[in-house]
Amino acid sequence: MFGPDCARMRGELVSPYDEPLHEHFARLNAQIAATGAHTVVTGLGGDEMVAVGSAESEQAAADKRDDFTLPWLGPRARAAIEYGDDGIAPPAIAGGITLLAAECVAPPLLQAGLWPVHPFADRALVELGDRLPFHWRELKQLQRRHLATFGLSHDACNPLVRESFAELVEESMTVHGLPLLQRLLDEGSPLIEAGLVDPDGLAGAVQEVANGFYKEEPHSKLVEVITLDQAARAFLP
Repeated sequence: MFGPDCARMRGELVSPYDEPLHEHFARLNAQIAATGAHTVVTGLGGDEMVAVGSAESEQAAADKRDDFTLPWLGPRARAAIEYGDDGIAPPAIAGGITLLAAECVAPPLLQAGLWPVHPFADRALVELGDRLPFHWRELKQLQRRHLATFGLSHDACNPLVRESFAELVEESMTVHGLPLLQRLLDEGSPLIEAGLVDPDGLAGAVQEVANGFYKEEPHSKLVEVITLDQAARAFLP
């Protein structure tokens, strides 16, 4: 992310609601569409289907708690936190995280002419997940055992290394992100002017990353500062 050929870096009008990995998704979807495909079946909702409830696990309860202690949040951002759930939509069959994921995935798919389908968000599978016993949901045992019935190896069904974008985000932040954040501090930003970002708190976080003390939590969330700043710069005169 944030390389010299990135749409955000070229100053193009990128929506502030777009996923930080939007450009990567767009390139992948273009390749899929080029094969003649018109529909993409996703796995969104699969994690939520076998999620361990907060009443069953202390870790699940800790993960569920929102953390708004980010040091770079400005006064207006902190003041708005208590109103975050005001006027939200009523509960749906699919979980909120599934809906948020679908919201991020849908735009680049639709822009490529691909229709997204989310089987795990179907009522029948959501209700099945609600009824699964704990030991079937723990560590996604249901899906792992189902994969094994197709003859996949133990390593394929139970990988030791977690697949994630964490390494990509860390490299993006340390290689390209730091100069962007430093420019934001040196030249100012609409986010600082609006009271959404506290420059002193941001400067401290930037110094930590620059000194090699990068941690996925909370430093990966600096990506959101960069993407919002880039969108604001593109849209504002």
